[in-house]
Amino acid sequence: MKVFISHAYEDYAVAATLASAIQAKGLEAYTSPSFEKGTEWKVDIAKAVSESQGFVILVGPQSEESRWQQVEWQTILESDWDRVPQRPMVPVLLGDVELPSFLSDKVALRSDGPMNLPVDRVVHLLRHPEETSLPVNYDQARREQRQRLDLLKQFAMSLKLADQHPEGHSFSR
Repeated sequence: MKVFISHAYEDYAVAATLASAIQAKGLEAYTSPSFEKGTEWKVDIAKAVSESQGFVILVGPQSEESRWQQVEWQTILESDWDRVPQRPMVPVLLGDVELPSFLSDKVALRSDGPMNLPVDRVVHLLRHPEETSLPVNYDQARREQRQRLDLLKQFAMSLKLADQHPEGHSFSR
């Protein structure tokens, strides 16, 4: 399995450590700085992303400001937008950072440094993509759907009453 590790430049040491650990577990790992100098890095990222069967997304303090990582995230999302099934995405939070909203439905792991990476859990999630997304609360979703349908019914009834008794309403047709 080929795995693309997305990271900010400042987190390269963590990415390289994780890549080595993942490779020791039998997976192939790519990190951005391994691309050759003088090449079109956006093209290289797109190629690496398209050839990957899974992604580890390192989210560190510099991730939001990293243009490089923003391009990686965009490329990953665009390449997986209409793919069924989607490839596993495993976010790893480095330190005290928040999960980006586009990963809010993913199981996120946390690490406080390169010596404390959850390698076994990352590899497990990559090999079991069905476990990378948070479970949907179907009961809650069903209740919310019913509430929206009830509101639509009430609105439809008010329109129907307005048609039957137009003099009591201030809106015109």
